[in-house]
Amino acid sequence: MIVPTPVLVETTTGDGGRDAEVNRVLHVLERSAAALAAPNADTARLAGRLRHQAHTDDGIDALVAAEAARDGTATILITSDPDDLRRLLAEEPRVAVREV
Repeated sequence: MIVPTPVLVETTTGDGGRDAEVNRVLHVLERSAAALAAPNADTARLAGRLRHQAHTDDGIDALVAAEAARDGTATILITSDPDDLRRLLAEEPRVAVREV
């Protein structure tokens, strides 16, 4: 499982108490071989293409979508924002978007 680091922008506040639940989840994921992944230039460019094609200005969602689609393998993307991510991934049939 990969968690793109831009997700932290939308899920954390910088307040340890308020961020405790997110930090607990990330700690569990790290113990189960999950990784935080910072987007590289290729992933960022793919995000730009996906964002442009979907006619959206949400760069964070575009980076999440690009991370899921970047290597062309079958991927399940778990999100609380399925509509926007499905729009971004409309041309990426190997990525299945699932709502939590």
